[in-house]
Amino acid sequence: MSPPQVITVGKLSMRLATPDESSKREAIEILEGKTYGFFEILPDTNIIDVGACCGAYTLYALSRGANVIAIEPEPNNARTLQLNTVFNGFHGKVNIIRIALGDSDGYTTLHTSKCSLAHSTKYVPERKESNIQVIQRRLDNINTPLKIDILKIDVEGSEIQVLNGSKTTFRKTNRVIIEVHSPQVSPEEVKILLEQQGFVLVKKSTRYAQKTEYRPKPPKNMSWSIMFFVRPESENVK
Repeated sequence: MSPPQVITVGKLSMRLATPDESSKREAIEILEGKTYGFFEILPDTNIIDVGACCGAYTLYALSRGANVIAIEPEPNNARTLQLNTVFNGFHGKVNIIRIALGDSDGYTTLHTSKCSLAHSTKYVPERKESNIQVIQRRLDNINTPLKIDILKIDVEGSEIQVLNGSKTTFRKTNRVIIEVHSPQVSPEEVKILLEQQGFVLVKKSTRYAQKTEYRPKPPKNMSWSIMFFVRPESENVK
C-alpha cells in the first residue's frame, strides 16, 4: 500500500492511500467525478458501494454528505478503504462490510491479482496472485436502508450473480450504476435483467482495453461499460 497522498480536486482535498498505481489512477478519476459522477449526490443520499476497492467512490459520496455502505471482500483493499475513511475524518460514518456478493449465501473463492482492481470471484485474473476463501452473501440478505438512492456495482465479472441476488433490494432502489466487464459479461444481458426490474438505461460509456506492461496484446473485444439506470419515477436525476 502506498503512503497517503493529498489529492486535490477543485475545492476538495483528500488524503488517499492506494494498493498500487492502477488503483491510484482510477481513484483520481472517480474523485474528479469522471467515472460515476453522472448521478448527483445530495446530502443524506443513501448509497451502497459494491466492490468498493480502496474507497474512492465511497469518499466521493461521503464528502457530499451521503450515507454509505461499502462492500469489499479483498482484505488488503478493505484495510486500505478503512484507513482512507480515517485519514479523511469519516471514521464511523460509513459501514464497511468485508464480504463478496453473489446469488447465494455461503463461502466463495476470490481469485486475487497483483493488480488491486482485478480481484474476482468469477474469473481467474491476469497476473493472478492467489486464491482465498471469503464469505459470500446475497445483497437481499444484508440489512440495508429502507430507501437506496444509488446502488453502485463493480465486481469484475460477477455482475449477473450480484444482480440475481439483489432482486428484493431493487424494489427500494432508485438508481443503479454498474460496470460491466466484456466479453465475460454481456451489457445487453445486464440491460435486460435491470429492465425486468423496472429500471431504464439513461447513459452508457464504454472504454476498451489498452496495451499495458502486463497486457501487451489486449483482446480486441475486451471492454468495460459503465451503465446508469434509473426508475422513471425517481427525481433529481442529472
